[in-house]
Order: sequence, then C-alpha cells, then structure tokens
Amino acid sequence: MKNKLPIDRLILALGMGMRLIGLGHGSLWHDEAFTGLVAPLPWPRFWEALIGDVHPPLWYLVERAVVAVLGNTAPALRLPAALCSCAAIVLFWRLLFNRDYDYGLPAAARLAALALFAISPFQIYFAQEARMYAGLTLAAVLMLVGVLDYRPWTFALGAVLAVWLHNLGAVYVLVGVISLLVQQVRQPADVLLVALDWGWAGIATLILALPALAWSVWQATIVSQSYWIIDHSVGSWLYNSAFCMFFGQGVIDSRLSWVGAIVGLVLFFGGLVEAVRSRRYDLAVLASGPGLLMLLLSNVVRPLLLARTLIGATPALSLMAGGLFTTRRRQYALALAMTPVLLSGLRNHYILERRGNVAGLVDAIRAEQPTAVVHSQTGAWIVVGWHCPEQRHLLWTGAARGLGNAVSDRTADALGMERVPLAELERPVAVVYADYALVSPEERATLLTELEEIGAVLVAELADDEVQKVDLWMIR
Repeated sequence: MKNKLPIDRLILALGMGMRLIGLGHGSLWHDEAFTGLVAPLPWPRFWEALIGDVHPPLWYLVERAVVAVLGNTAPALRLPAALCSCAAIVLFWRLLFNRDYDYGLPAAARLAALALFAISPFQIYFAQEARMYAGLTLAAVLMLVGVLDYRPWTFALGAVLAVWLHNLGAVYVLVGVISLLVQQVRQPADVLLVALDWGWAGIATLILALPALAWSVWQATIVSQSYWIIDHSVGSWLYNSAFCMFFGQGVIDSRLSWVGAIVGLVLFFGGLVEAVRSRRYDLAVLASGPGLLMLLLSNVVRPLLLARTLIGATPALSLMAGGLFTTRRRQYALALAMTPVLLSGLRNHYILERRGNVAGLVDAIRAEQPTAVVHSQTGAWIVVGWHCPEQRHLLWTGAARGLGNAVSDRTADALGMERVPLAELERPVAVVYADYALVSPEERATLLTELEEIGAVLVAELADDEVQKVDLWMIR
C-alpha cells in the first residue's frame, strides 16, 4: 500500500539535505586525515601503506579518484561518504514506500522507520566523514533489500561491497545469510529451493569476495599489534546498539543521556519483540545479529566492538524499531521522548561540534613559524601533517611505537614518518605532545622529561580532558 501523503518524500529530502550541507565544516580528525594522506601517494607507497592498515582497499581507491579530480580538500574527501549515505536512504525509502508490499506495517510505522534512519545523528555524522562507514551502510541496505525482497543479485552486490569496504564486512554477509535461512527454511526441502534460487549469486559473491578476504587475512598477519578497544561487555554492546545507533554519541555527557538510554532500550528490545511476534525473524537477525556476533568475536578473538563497526545494522534496526509505531498512543509517547534527544545529538554531531577539531593547533603552529614540527605520536603526525603540508613533520626518537600510536610500522614508513633526535634540529622547533588515555605512565614520564631537559616551553594547551591532552611546546 503506497503512502498517499508526501511526508515520506519530505523526510527523504530532509535526510539528504542534512548529509550534503556543511561537508567542509571543521577540520579532519585522525582517520579522515589518514585517508587524505594515503589517497594521493604514488602507487608503490599507496599499496605499501594499505598493506599495513586494517581495511580493504576499495574505499581508498575511491578517494584516490576523487582527490585526482576534485583535489585533496575536506569537502572532496567527504563527498563520497555523503553520496553513499544519500543513496542508502533512497534505497531504504524505495524499500518501504515505492512498492505494493508493506511488510504488514501501517504507513505511520514505515514513516517512523524512514525518519529513524534518515534523521539519525549517527548516520548523518558518518555521512560527513571521509571514511568507509557510509559505504558499509549502503552495502547493508542492499543486503537488507536482498533478504526482505528475496533478490539474490541485490544481496550479492551488497555482500561484495561490504567485504571490499570494511574488514568486518564478512560479519554482515554471514548475518545476512543466517537471516535468509531463518526466514525461508521451514523444512529440510526448503534448503534445496533456496540453494537453487541463490546458487549463481552465491558463487559470484564468493569469487568476487575472496580477494578481499585474502587481503584482510594478509593484513592480519602483518598488523599484529592489539587494538586499542577495551570495553567489549554486554553493556558496551547495548550502548553501541541501543543508544548510538539511534542518537549518536554526542549526547552521552548531556542531561538527556539517561532519557536516550531508556528510549533506545525500548526501541531496540521492543522492536525485537514485535519482530519476533510478527514472525519477521529475518529482520530480528539483521538488526541484532551483527552486534551479537561482534560481541562474541570481541571476547574470543580480539576486541572490535565499536558503534561505527555496527553502523551497517542501522537500516534493519530502524525498520525493526518502526514496528513499535503502530498505535497513536505509542507514536506520541515515543516521538515526545525521542525529540529532545535527537535534537541534542544533531546539535553535537551535525556541523556544530565535529570530532577532533585542530584548527587552533594549526593556527598556533603557523604563528610560531618553526623549522619543523615534531610529534610524540603517529596520530598527531597524521592529523597535523594533512592540515599543514607546508611544514616538515617528524617523530622524535623518544616517541615509542605503542598503544598511543595509530598505524603499523609498515604504514608509518610508507607515509614517510621520519624519526630524529630533537637536539639535532635547527631551532625554532614546534613539538606536538599528544597524551592519550592509553599512553602508559612510563611513556608519559619519559616524554615529558625529555621535553623539559631540552628546554622546551609550553606554548598552548589545546585539549585537556580525561580522554586526551594535546599540548604545543616550542624549542627556541
């Protein structure tokens, strides 16, 4: 049943507009700057840098083409993500409204599902980040359409994109296959029918996905250091699945965070109950499966449970939660509770407060006119290096490659990270001292002692909170 009102199109237009406006606002944070540094590298160094990374190469190849055409700027680097995110909500809208089948949901419930996805602060944030997460969302929507509409080749396209875009793309493919079997197989004979319908698409997916899977295995043998993720508990799973997916991470410190937590749990578990009650097991698996599987892998293999790695579950989660908006009382109650939390999340994530703004740091460095900028951590080298390409960027020999560093040795060498003793540099020298929460006390003491012994002067404290501290020192 088609919705006769244009509200769905208004929601669609609003969601697309919020993804496309403001792409150039704010500085790039570490992961985005890494994309910007890798994309224009000469081909041999480009592949060398990616081998030492943890993700497949497709997104970097896309960004390489964009940089070649549009230049290495923040809006250009973020444009592919914005376009992928817009394509994802258009496909999601077509799934819900441009058809005769309504999944047993009234128009209001499908409108709610579209709004949850289109106006999600979490989705909007990653639609404006120069990383592969919006592409992973698009792949997840394609797989969602493939499962719900029983379209093997649509699912195959999404599956291939997923494994070529993200090192956890295979998780979404596996969950998609499980959801298909759960929904379609009622008796043993059904397995053969599904195999006949999906056989060729499955074979094509396997052939096209194998190189990406082999690449990821190769990377895993090279990049051996532990991930920095610590919390991989059930609470972390619920926080990432039932809070961040709906409201983003920008309201966690606000007075509304508890409201968001309660509403998120209601949407997650309430939607799950509704999906099971209506026998939409495929939807229940697609929405909750990635988080559960990543929680299991995090406790068995290595920690990898993050909100952004779960972003591909957002489309199914939005559709599942939309199933709660079936009565007028529920619609008013949920809308009233969600609105202030959504507005807070949008305020913090969309344009007004982008993560990792280093504009002040860049201005301070340029004001000092140093002969070189020396960094205590590879993460600072990457961020400031992209924003200040006119400067010479170095790592000082006292900076250890530990948890405080962001890339493998192989990638660091491909990027040209050169190490020098501070005393050998012509003064004045700017020193960016990045003190992250995971830096060991011993490493912290060594770095500060070395700075003090060489006569460095603290010029500016650019960030000071419980998570990170970034100071600018000058050796004059």
